Amino acid sequence: MDDYSVRIFLHVLTMNTLLVLIYTLVRFFVLKKQRAVTLMNALVMLLCPILGPAYFLLGWIVYGAMFRSPVDLEDVIFSKTKTKSYSKADEERERNLVSLEEAIAVTDKQRTRELVMEIVRRDISHSLSTIALALNSEDSEVSHYGASVLQDALNDFRDNAHKLYQQFLLDKNPIHRCEDARDLIQCLKVVLDQKVLSSIEQKSYVCMLDEMATYLYEQDNLMSYELETAAVFLIQSEEYEKAFIWMQRAKELYSNALASYTIALKYYFARGEREAFFEELDALKHSDVVIDHDTLELIRTFEHP
Repeated sequence: MDDYSVRIFLHVLTMNTLLVLIYTLVRFFVLKKQRAVTLMNALVMLLCPILGPAYFLLGWIVYGAMFRSPVDLEDVIFSKTKTKSYSKADEERERNLVSLEEAIAVTDKQRTRELVMEIVRRDISHSLSTIALALNSEDSEVSHYGASVLQDALNDFRDNAHKLYQQFLLDKNPIHRCEDARDLIQCLKVVLDQKVLSSIEQKSYVCMLDEMATYLYEQDNLMSYELETAAVFLIQSEEYEKAFIWMQRAKELYSNALASYTIALKYYFARGEREAFFEELDALKHSDVVIDHDTLELIRTFEHP
């Protein structure tokens, strides 16, 4: 190899290294994208000069051509409603969920892509479980896009939860701390309800929610739906000792509320304690509390396993 060829080779390596450095810095500190993916892409581009960057550039162009519609995430917020209400099912969301399942089952790529794009154009904070269905698609474009949207949404959730938790720890005013705890409980509930986290991470955030609910209880500032939220997630996580404590607190604070009965029913159901379950059910039947549809379904499930 002559000197000219060596110089050309070194120039290519230098330009490629500079390009990789710029790419990494922009992704890390400006766009703040997924760092693991960024490092993997940077490694590929370093090991494969010219071909590596060309491959990712081509992929970016093809990806943009497949999904031209912009994704508006400005309205993705976590609801901070302070009261619990029983409302009818979100029929539009259910239709999208069923349609997405059907489209994936029959490998209808065009329909699946349209449904995924339709879902992510709206507030996706309550649609993460639906988007997760796209990961099962045989269409690599759909599964990749679904994974990217879901990962970004979960990263936003983690950042928001961390900020709220730090704010709670640093705040010295008890009134403000109660507001912080309440906001964090609602933030956690939105994602925990959808079960899109790993089992370890799910349990970790359930423990955080339990900590917030405990603080509100100690401050005599705990609402019934927050108590029920803590108890139900602990039962789902099989943290039965902590769940039992919340069941006792529900009886103490809201003895005449449906939540106190449903917590006990779900606890005994999860533990398989039939005798205690039916004792609680009999007490509910003889109370003035109105039984809702979810409680009826729980009773039917237990009676006909």
